Amino acid sequence: MPDSTSTRFPDFLVEQFSARIIFRRTDLDSLLHVVGVELQDGGRLILLERSYREGLHYLPDPTDEEIEIAQSGEPWTLWNSERSRFLTGIG
Repeated sequence: MPDSTSTRFPDFLVEQFSARIIFRRTDLDSLLHVVGVELQDGGRLILLERSYREGLHYLPDPTDEEIEIAQSGEPWTLWNSERSRFLTGIG
């Protein structure tokens, strides 16, 4: 899904705010795109996007455990987390 928000929004953060993409992952089994971003001030975000319909969530300042889940675990755990926030109007 090359034209998805999961591609464009992290790239926007890189271009406009000197962010750095830490990792990208497309989990085809769970239909989620997962992107880790490090911000210029050292803060981190995990971005999660459903590939089958609109929806972009983010986790601000993820823990090391959340980073590990994002990279190799079950991403729906993060999507459904109480810390997960929904971004609207992006796309």
